[in-house]
Amino acid sequence: MRDLAIAVITAVGVIIPTVLAGKRETKAATTPTYDRLATQINDLWARLDKQTGVVDALTKRVALLERRDEAWQRGWDDLQRNWPTWRRRETPPPYPTDKL
Repeated sequence: MRDLAIAVITAVGVIIPTVLAGKRETKAATTPTYDRLATQINDLWARLDKQTGVVDALTKRVALLERRDEAWQRGWDDLQRNWPTWRRRETPPPYPTDKL
């Protein structure tokens, strides 16, 4: 019985604190990893927001250029279709789009 008591005391006094210390060390080792990952994720979200803004600006610019191209094409078609009329006028045809 005495040997059993020594074994229990040894287990409680040595093994359990060792296991708990190992868990604390594991937690201490993984916490910085999680913090680093959280920082990286926040950085990626910030980059995504910035890139989304750039994409939106470029989309608006492309739409503007498409509208200008269509206006120039309409102006060119009108010039070709009505060349005899435009040729007789003293003023040139109007500029097909607003100037940038």
